[in-house]
Amino acid sequence: MTTQTTDAAVQAIKFAVNADSGMEFLRAWLYGEFDICRNEWPQAPEACYIGADPLVASTIKDVPPELVAITQLLERPNLQAGTLDEITERLKKLIEQSFPNVEQAQEAISLATNRVIAQDTLRILRESRDMARQHRKELEQIARLKAEQSGVANA
Repeated sequence: MTTQTTDAAVQAIKFAVNADSGMEFLRAWLYGEFDICRNEWPQAPEACYIGADPLVASTIKDVPPELVAITQLLERPNLQAGTLDEITERLKKLIEQSFPNVEQAQEAISLATNRVIAQDTLRILRESRDMARQHRKELEQIARLKAEQSGVANA
């Protein structure tokens, strides 16, 4: 399931980069609102959902207990602050304490790391979008000022 989920996340990000309203698509995808994704972006490839959407036939139906526990861990406020490495390290420690079975702990750490990376990628994309919007506004303002100066110089 980890490979399927990772592949789905990669496909979702690839699609969002070139899609109109890509950030909104990623936000809906990240929160598991796959019906919204399909309705608003019908052109999104099915690969975006295989492994992420439990209703897709190709996705493993049984959600492992590790994933449920990870979701609960990620909702803790103290995990939200810090760099990606700091958050991942805190998650690893919590997971190792929660799962006595080494294989389950490793699988849980892998799932958690993938989810944290996806969330961090979404944050970076949002910041990039906001910076691009700000830059566009600044360029428009410069163009208006130049136009006003040209009008004053011609008068």
